Amino acid sequence: MEAAGDSVEHYRQSLGDWTAAVFSHQFGWQSGVTHDTPLLDERDFRLLRALAAQIDTIHLEPEATADDLAQLRVRLEDAQSLIEASGPPLLEPGARRYLLGLVFEAGRCIDEIRTVGTATLRSVTFELGGAMHAVADHTVDENVKKTWREKAKGVLVQWVGLVPVTAITTGVAEGIKAIGS
Repeated sequence: MEAAGDSVEHYRQSLGDWTAAVFSHQFGWQSGVTHDTPLLDERDFRLLRALAAQIDTIHLEPEATADDLAQLRVRLEDAQSLIEASGPPLLEPGARRYLLGLVFEAGRCIDEIRTVGTATLRSVTFELGGAMHAVADHTVDENVKKTWREKAKGVLVQWVGLVPVTAITTGVAEGIKAIGS
């Protein structure tokens, strides 16, 4: 939210109290405490609820429809077929297992989307798409390069309509800053 230009100072001021409340394991162990001990001031708790509502309102985690997920599953199957058909020297066994593991994990995330949400699925598919682009970059055969890039694009394109462009550009800018530090 801060990277997008929102004022978050009031949340940052309460972050220490929220962290202390979450990690306040010592209260239950001190001097035989047998009653409920409030760990967070009521105002800080209300502010935490407001933050949760604001995060829900701005949709930091994109929603994927059943149709989006079905299309992504088809793209993952295409990627899996390509990976399974590839071998040395383009794809060594370790890299092949890694890519197939990402495909499996993405499929599992689709199956458990109601439990884990879209953030994990988005991360896994971005990782898979990036890894597939890396494979494409390391081949000299233009047809193979084109095929791998198309399949990688197929995995990644599912997020184009779901992830706001500002989120992508902000993430890239933050990544570049971190690398430069």
